[in-house]
Amino acid sequence: MFNQLIFQQILRKKLQSQIILKIKVLQLLSLEKGKKIKLSCLAKLGIGKEHAKWTPVARSVFRPQPIINFDHQAISALHQRQRLKIIQCAPKGVLGFLSDEDYIPPPDSPGTHLSRIEQQKYIVVKNEAAILDYIEDVTILTRALSSTGKPLIHATVSETNFIFDVEAVGSMPVDEIILCAIYAIKSKCEELKGELGAIEEDVN
Repeated sequence: MFNQLIFQQILRKKLQSQIILKIKVLQLLSLEKGKKIKLSCLAKLGIGKEHAKWTPVARSVFRPQPIINFDHQAISALHQRQRLKIIQCAPKGVLGFLSDEDYIPPPDSPGTHLSRIEQQKYIVVKNEAAILDYIEDVTILTRALSSTGKPLIHATVSETNFIFDVEAVGSMPVDEIILCAIYAIKSKCEELKGELGAIEEDVN
């Protein structure tokens, strides 16, 4: 059995209404039975703009969701090396061959599966958040490979849907990070609104 030294931090933030967020228990170290440790701690409040140690987010992506159109019939007619060239046009993990996870069987044939050879006749997007960064190169390449001169893969941007992907480092849950960010933005907007109102009164 190990005695665990735990650290529990409670973040209290009062904006328009009082919000109390409790960060999950973090284990600092483990002690053998009968051992003890003596220490003093200093808690300092800061923001990520000052130092990365106060940033609870490792990665954050916010961008419109792409609407991607494939000419699957023309792509499947290409040589295997040409399809592989299309996938390699973008970094690894952005495009790829169809897999069992991607395949949706037709309603009249549920439970059917494609062979590995059949799967490699189809190209799918594996990372929607990144495809827009490379779609121009993919479009140029597939246009050159097309017998009609039209791109085999084309993407547009959705005007209503978006991708919001947040990866935390473990110090705070993702949902609490987003809530804190929303209330921080709200507070700044209200502060700006008050300052603009004061300026307007001075002008008048």
